[in-house]
Amino acid sequence: GGHEDEDDAEPIPDAVLTLTPAQVKRVIGPGGATIKAITQKSKARVQVVKASAAAKAAAAAAAAAGPAAPAGDEEGEEGSKADASPTLITVHLFGPPAALEKATRLIQEAAANLEQKARQRAAAQEKKKDARWAARRIYHLRHARDYEALGVPMGAPKADCTSAYRALARIWHPDKQAGKGEAERAAAGARFQAISAAYEALMSTDEDTEIGAIEGGGRK
Repeated sequence: GGHEDEDDAEPIPDAVLTLTPAQVKRVIGPGGATIKAITQKSKARVQVVKASAAAKAAAAAAAAAGPAAPAGDEEGEEGSKADASPTLITVHLFGPPAALEKATRLIQEAAANLEQKARQRAAAQEKKKDARWAARRIYHLRHARDYEALGVPMGAPKADCTSAYRALARIWHPDKQAGKGEAERAAAGARFQAISAAYEALMSTDEDTEIGAIEGGGRK
């Protein structure tokens, strides 16, 4: 009977933190996942103390009394609103000093939403990378016919383009057409011109500058 009530008395916490309801929500996390991770990592016991019924009643009474400021004393009313601090929720920590220190740091990080901010930064970097990739793809598509004319894969490095050009030039250069018929020479000449134009287009463009221009929303 009576002794059990004494045993049920709230143990004295080793450390106490006060957080706003929004911070507590972040510390608890979806389905309690964050607070679970905090207790596992820190080895401290973390207990969110629910406001007692008496405290809730007092807060409700104070809120109800708020608007009943003397008529005409608007400034006084404004002042009382400004002074009313948001409801703070108490968090009790139990454990040795090292565990308390780690739990406090993890709770503060969760409350400040640092992890989400890091995720947002990572997402922004990923978006930037995607934009860069898309711009590079547009550049390669713009030069698709040039790569094709040289018989190299789209986006091939300049060194590969040079090797391909030299190999093709050995076949199609006008000097190599001696002894061939007029029609064949004309066809070879046209082919060599196309190869040269493609090579020139790929070599004269600064890929990074053009990609930067595409990313910026237009060709410079």
